[in-house]
Amino acid sequence: MMHGLRECCLATALAVNPTIFQGLIKEFWSDAKEMKGDDGVISIQATVNKCKVIITEQFIRDALKIDDQSSFPTEIESS
Repeated sequence: MMHGLRECCLATALAVNPTIFQGLIKEFWSDAKEMKGDDGVISIQATVNKCKVIITEQFIRDALKIDDQSSFPTEIESS
């Protein structure tokens, strides 16, 4: 699994030094709820600074530029 993570663009995204706003992250997770839409898509929804935030798997894939290539890990294998 680690090899797959090193090879994908996720490693680059994690290596960049982004600005992290801890207060906003705490606010998000304190209000976060798992929701399932009418189309079956599961999302995490919360309110941050009085704004509704909706995060889906596709949002994360788009933000991190993860394509659905077989070389990218999508599940964690249990041993």
